[in-house]
Amino acid sequence: MAFYIFDNGSTLGPMEESEVVQGVHSRRFSATAKACKVGDNEWRPLSEVVPLPNSSQFQWPQMPKIDASSVINGVAAKLTNLAGAETIEGLDGKRFFSEAFKKRSDDDLEQLFITGTAPTTPALSEINTDWPKPWAFFKAFIASVIVLAGFLYGWFHFQNPKLLPGLIFVGSFAIPFSTLILFVELNVPRNVSLYQVFKLCAFGGIGSILISLFLYSAFDAENAWGSALAAGLFEEAAKIGAALVLMRNRRFHWTLNGLLIGAAIGTGFGAFESAGYALNSFFNDLGNALNGSESNEMMWTMGIRALLAPAGHIAWTALAVAALWRVKAGKPFDWPMLKDPRFLRVYALVATLHFLWDAPIAVPLLGDELGLLAKYVLLGIAVWVLLLGYVQVGLKEIRLAQKESSPAPTANSEIVAV
Repeated sequence: MAFYIFDNGSTLGPMEESEVVQGVHSRRFSATAKACKVGDNEWRPLSEVVPLPNSSQFQWPQMPKIDASSVINGVAAKLTNLAGAETIEGLDGKRFFSEAFKKRSDDDLEQLFITGTAPTTPALSEINTDWPKPWAFFKAFIASVIVLAGFLYGWFHFQNPKLLPGLIFVGSFAIPFSTLILFVELNVPRNVSLYQVFKLCAFGGIGSILISLFLYSAFDAENAWGSALAAGLFEEAAKIGAALVLMRNRRFHWTLNGLLIGAAIGTGFGAFESAGYALNSFFNDLGNALNGSESNEMMWTMGIRALLAPAGHIAWTALAVAALWRVKAGKPFDWPMLKDPRFLRVYALVATLHFLWDAPIAVPLLGDELGLLAKYVLLGIAVWVLLLGYVQVGLKEIRLAQKESSPAPTANSEIVAV
């Protein structure tokens, strides 16, 4: 027996009873539709004309199961391949952070930071090329939070303006410097001293800011999109330029050295910039107070920029400089190196990430504030996947150098079977 179906203003059919049942469960039309037998002129509820089985009796099509870890690994592989890095292998997150919560003495911290001098730089054969197990950055982060909490308590409890410079300084520099310590620990060659790191933070930070301002003065952005594009191109180029000027010593030739050099310059740039934003927000708060309204823009600005610091300038510049150091490979800089695809595509990725960060867009359907925060989180995950890919490149680079530096066995060498 055949039937006509009337649903949402449309007439379907004729169709057999089995087709009607399948049409309901495939949601081609609803179970509340009207039905009419062929040759009959009376429309009645579908359930009165065609016997429909209960939903429990109907076997819904099985959706394919999605393995979340496979999806994440696939996206990570595509990102690292796009950057010319290698797919991350052998990284165990639990092992990576296994040292973070262990009790450490002041002597342990001092030994870690006595690095980069002639007596403390390990020989090539002594460099450990396993995945690092950083811990000092976590201790520094906790200490930074405690100091910042002290300044916040003093500011809100006493409202003493003498606390303001310290509050801005700690709020702008504490978490960036904690993140920089992570890059010190990732630099397994241990050949970059803290003097070099702080030189890069100070001179690289202010130098790249001045270069960026000079480039901005020659480019008049007409809207937020133009400003975001200029930020991505100019600021990243300025920080790379600062790295080339300040680090011409061929002793710092490893890709992992490039990660630390870039992170140090990015730390200085980002921290100085955050301090400027915090001070500007303070004046806005002051102006609002004089007009009879209260605002807390400074605290909001400092808090957000501090929390997002590890995903911003520090990470972008570390990645870009590491790519250039990979191309340089200990040779003096030459302009054609900037055309090398291994550097060029990473610079394009970094500039794009920076552009998207500053662009007036957010993840849709989440609202303005939550969508904006979600955008920052996604971009931060992307850049850290790329960074870890470059850590692996750097570790393999050192392993290869160790292998090439090991003397090959001679014909007279005694080989002992194990």
